[in-house]
Amino acid sequence: MARKEKNEQKGPNRLQWFFFIVMIPGFFAVLLAGVMLYFMGFNLADTARSIGGAVPIVSDWMPEEEEEEGEGPSREELLAMIDRYEHEIDALEQELEEQEEDYADLANEFEELEIELELEEEFSTDVQEEISRLARVYENMSSDDAAAILMEMSTEEILLHMSEMDEENRADILSEMDAELAATIMQQFAAQE
Repeated sequence: MARKEKNEQKGPNRLQWFFFIVMIPGFFAVLLAGVMLYFMGFNLADTARSIGGAVPIVSDWMPEEEEEEGEGPSREELLAMIDRYEHEIDALEQELEEQEEDYADLANEFEELEIELELEEEFSTDVQEEISRLARVYENMSSDDAAAILMEMSTEEILLHMSEMDEENRADILSEMDAELAATIMQQFAAQE
């Protein structure tokens, strides 16, 4: 009886030995090899599909290759798309740089124009004050002296000076001027109004 018990104990010991020494380490070795091959760039999934497709029963469970190819673009198409998008990005970046340069140029030009406008406004104010002051001087003169001085100026200058005078003084001075010049000045005053 002791022998039977010993034989029964040897049976499970050999099965246990087979699992612990052969199966479990073998499973982990295959798993480790698969992980290493995956990181080395070897596509195990495609290899498994091709091997599984060759086995009659397993091939029924596998999807058709045409279905997989129809799901998305190929690697070459994807690379071409990436290349095209990179060219578009480069072109857009260059266009952006050009527009930024144009913006900087326009901003500088705007600042220069603002400064010029401020100077013109200051100059215009000063000039306008000077013309008003001279118009008061002409108004205080006798009309024949003022007419003699104004007739030495251009028509535009006469208009500028006389526009600052009141109508009564303007009429007195115009009456002392040459008739043709007075008519020209009156026509231009009418055109301005």
